[in-house]
Amino acid sequence: MYKLGVFLLATLLSANTQKVSDIAKDIQHKETLLKKTHEEKNQLNSRLSSLGEAIRSKELQKAEMERQMIALKKSLEKNRNESLAQEKVLTNYRKSLDHLQKQRSFLQKRVFDTLLQDFLFSQALKGQNLASSNDVILQVAFENLHQNTLSKMSQLSQEEKDLNAQALKVKSSIQKISSVIDEQKTREVALKSLQTEQNKLILSMQKDYAIYNQRLTLLEKERQNLNALLKRLNIIKQNRENEERVSLKKSSQALEVKQVASSYQNINTTSYNGPKTIAPLNDYEVVQKFGPYIDPVYNLKIFSESITLVSKTPNALVRNVLDGKIVFAKEINMLKKVVIIEHKNGIRTIYSQLDKIAPTIKSGMRIQKGYVLGRIDQRLGFEVTMREKHINPLELIARN
Repeated sequence: MYKLGVFLLATLLSANTQKVSDIAKDIQHKETLLKKTHEEKNQLNSRLSSLGEAIRSKELQKAEMERQMIALKKSLEKNRNESLAQEKVLTNYRKSLDHLQKQRSFLQKRVFDTLLQDFLFSQALKGQNLASSNDVILQVAFENLHQNTLSKMSQLSQEEKDLNAQALKVKSSIQKISSVIDEQKTREVALKSLQTEQNKLILSMQKDYAIYNQRLTLLEKERQNLNALLKRLNIIKQNRENEERVSLKKSSQALEVKQVASSYQNINTTSYNGPKTIAPLNDYEVVQKFGPYIDPVYNLKIFSESITLVSKTPNALVRNVLDGKIVFAKEINMLKKVVIIEHKNGIRTIYSQLDKIAPTIKSGMRIQKGYVLGRIDQRLGFEVTMREKHINPLELIARN
């Protein structure tokens, strides 16, 4: 697999070609981004805290409503049972009243018959001066029977009155229980509706909580990346300032000789004589060539291991130049998004400064020549090595 040391060297060379003022501006920009990220993180933490409290409050309300629902169901069951018992009592009272009314009708008939017989007996004895002892006894018996019947009727009337009063009480009790049951049913419906709304609200808040938490995680990663980048930029800035102090003490000629010697020390290159292939961009211009060049600011001779291509069309597609296997595809500080591909004959191609990597690109997958790797807004860094030695990428691709 390609050694990442090559990219670290390329990153340092790219940063070292910048002015200290440019690096300082970059640091200031990253510090501003870091501050904004920190502020947004604090705001999200505050929202998460408030949202968490709201969820806990709603959960407590939900638990209280569930407790009320359980108590209400028990009360409803109790009142229903009590209502059924009262209905049975009322039915028994009604049966007793019906029985009394039948007895009363029977006694009324007996009273009528007794009065009729007594009247007829009295008419029969009227006008007779003497009556037998049996007649006297019979008349007394009629009178006693009449009195007994009247007494029994009076007793039945009182019992009927008492039963009616008790029946009215039972009816009133049933009406009260029915009213309570109706109120409890209404309360039960209202609680169920409120419970449904509470569940919806809790689910909504839990979704918001998850979204905020996810955003907070992303912000934390962004903060860590910015901190790492700031640390690196500060180191580069300090190194550049040290280099400037050293350069002031030496003559430009001596410095140039030294830089040329050191620039070429560890650069291994070779020539490529194989067949040409497609370029990574369709329509482009080469703005940075492979090989040594003089830094215009510090008059240093530096070896460029890659070429820089500028697309003549915005949002241009970047294509793979040879069949191969992706061994690296992710973002690297200072190089934006980077893709490394291994090919046969020990060739590796490196595509840097990508603004977007295609969503289908995954490390380990094999792709063919012409496969879309991603897009660039303007610049593309293109580097080629063969058996761990750098070659001029323009020797590999056909010029447009």
